[in-house]
Amino acid sequence: MTFGNAIIHHFFRFFLHNPMNRRNFATTIKPHQDVLMKQIIITFLMLLTVVGAAAQRNPVEGYIITNQNDTVHGTIDYQSTSELCRICLFMAPGDSTFKALLPTDIRGFRLLSDGVYYVSRTMTIQDKQQEVFAEFLIQGGVSLLHYTSAKKDDYYLFIGEDGQEVILQDDSYDPLSLDAPTQLKQRLNQRRELFTIFGKSTETLDKLVKTPYKANELTKLVHQYDEAYCDEQNCILFEYDRKKSRNLEVKLFLEAGESVTDYINGVDYNDKRYGNSIWGPHGGLGLQFHSPRRLPALYGNVKFALTYGKMTGVTDPDYQGNQDVWSDDFYLLELSFGAEYHVLYKKKHTPFIEAGVNTIMMDFNGLYGGAGYEFSLGKHKLRIGGRYTNSFFKNNDTYRRNHFDAVLSFVF
Repeated sequence: MTFGNAIIHHFFRFFLHNPMNRRNFATTIKPHQDVLMKQIIITFLMLLTVVGAAAQRNPVEGYIITNQNDTVHGTIDYQSTSELCRICLFMAPGDSTFKALLPTDIRGFRLLSDGVYYVSRTMTIQDKQQEVFAEFLIQGGVSLLHYTSAKKDDYYLFIGEDGQEVILQDDSYDPLSLDAPTQLKQRLNQRRELFTIFGKSTETLDKLVKTPYKANELTKLVHQYDEAYCDEQNCILFEYDRKKSRNLEVKLFLEAGESVTDYINGVDYNDKRYGNSIWGPHGGLGLQFHSPRRLPALYGNVKFALTYGKMTGVTDPDYQGNQDVWSDDFYLLELSFGAEYHVLYKKKHTPFIEAGVNTIMMDFNGLYGGAGYEFSLGKHKLRIGGRYTNSFFKNNDTYRRNHFDAVLSFVF
């Protein structure tokens, strides 16, 4: 048994198959909450000691272009734009680890079926020449490249038909701001520099003065200029494919576990006619959403879950004081929407916390929160955790439902 499997085995044995735990949960509310919290803390402290050393990657197929102009296909870690402008993590076929390549090591790299294209360039950033990877937004008669610094500052490099270069920095221009006159004066000075690039169209130059220095807006202007004034038949050789670069991942996941539910009447917590601790199996099916480039640590999910249990209680006393014991099977259908934060998102194995909203059979609305640990299994993931839900009956806010799930889930 591997160490990871041993911890998972311990978790379920500790939480779900210990008779003392069941007795604690079956009595009053306060004792079982105290025991539960202690068990959660102990177990997750153990889990936090198992942190993988390897970094979490976002691998996609691509290739690098060597300084000898050779093409080498392999896998590229599709990181954020600022990271890709600094370093290319490449793994050749047959290798098991990524190799870090700097702008001086290669001429460029391409990925996502040629939808994204970076080249090595020497750019003057804040009066200092730097070797960087710049991303092609459009390659044609006039070309446009984009560079994002480690501080998230955006720079745009225009290259004219004869090789002239002009660099603009995003100035967050707002014509209604107090800084607008100063920014406009600076933009008019830049217009003189850009004349060497867009000299065939004063209309384009005028638009540049008023246009936000953003990738979308500048790409449209350069595209229109190339289409109108480029003399070659195939003027636009490459254009950034925004749809391919979104890289939104949607994955199916299944979860199973055991649940304990308390139905509580706010009038009397200890009245066994209304307070019942109910154990039962739990299963769920859902979708997980993730944008590894834009929000690497944040995940979203939507899930349907079904919980089975047997509710027991006693009837109200009759005129002789007699009470009958009753029992009833029940099924809870739950729809939930939530978000997860992965604490060590750059690691293969990471703890996570989650929160969200749910509705149960359209009768209860509530909030949930939880924590767990995720183990990477190649392209798949194994997760173990606990989740607490507090919900209220729509027609009576004193009638509450407290619900705890201990679950094991698998992300495909």
